[in-house]
Amino acid sequence: MRKFRDTRLEVLALAVVLALAFSSLAAAQAWAGKGRVQGKVKGPDGTPLEGVKVTLLKDGVEGQGPEPLLTDKKGNWSYLGLAGGSWAVSLEYPGMLRSEGTVHVSEFQVNPLVKIEMKPIPEEVLAKAAADERRQLLDQGNALLAEGKLAEARATYMEVMDKIDPTQHPALLRGIARTYYQEGNVDQAIAALEQALALAPDDADTLRLAINLLVASGREGDAQVYMERLPEGSKMDPNTLLNLGIQHFNDNDFEGALGYFDKAVKENPNMADVYYYRGLTNLNLSHNEQAKADFAKLLEIDPNHANAGEAQQFLEYLNSQQ
Repeated sequence: MRKFRDTRLEVLALAVVLALAFSSLAAAQAWAGKGRVQGKVKGPDGTPLEGVKVTLLKDGVEGQGPEPLLTDKKGNWSYLGLAGGSWAVSLEYPGMLRSEGTVHVSEFQVNPLVKIEMKPIPEEVLAKAAADERRQLLDQGNALLAEGKLAEARATYMEVMDKIDPTQHPALLRGIARTYYQEGNVDQAIAALEQALALAPDDADTLRLAINLLVASGREGDAQVYMERLPEGSKMDPNTLLNLGIQHFNDNDFEGALGYFDKAVKENPNMADVYYYRGLTNLNLSHNEQAKADFAKLLEIDPNHANAGEAQQFLEYLNSQQ
């Protein structure tokens, strides 16, 4: 049996599609008409501004208007084919305050020339915006460093450096040095810190970081150069002093170890770890009374220290020898 299609449904569906298409087209062109509006833009000194972005929106509705255009060399702009009624006008130009206003467009008579003089953005506003941008970039760089995205962090720090005075570069160079160090490139890290020291030779933070990185890399001799450059009264990182002391202790250089532990105690009297290692060092040097004082101090500061049990045993042993 021959079958026939019901074309009525297809025709109806096509009519609906066409109706929607024409409806969308009409909505999109609701702002179109026969009106023309022209304008001229000048700077605060009366000089015409070229390249000002001009945007018109019918009744201020987003998307209801022609594509934005730029002013010519004489600061002129012109739109043709606008519907009559109220139009929101906005002008944007680097370094100038955004200018906004409303013009009435007629499709049946000549519209007056829109004359606008743009005002510069106040220096304090520009300075704040620049500072905010630098702070945002710096925070981004620090976050990338914390995430282990070292190349990205370094690139961000470099971008900040391009935006600030060289006198502020040392802090960023320290960040760059950390990225190199975490990549295992100690020499490049030290080179970055040397750049920072060229700008601020007595910067204690930079010197401390150089010492820390070199000590952690087992290069105490190189670190010593930077230790000697520390300004008088500057404290070294307590963990670096502790590590230096432990390195000398492991090399059986107990006098050398004691020097670092003494310095660590002097600068950080509440650091429990150093009393444990200094106590061991004094034991090896047969400084029994000093060793007892160190172990007792460890137990006083941190009774739950990981080495508290050993410290207690050493104290009992030393007391039994009296």
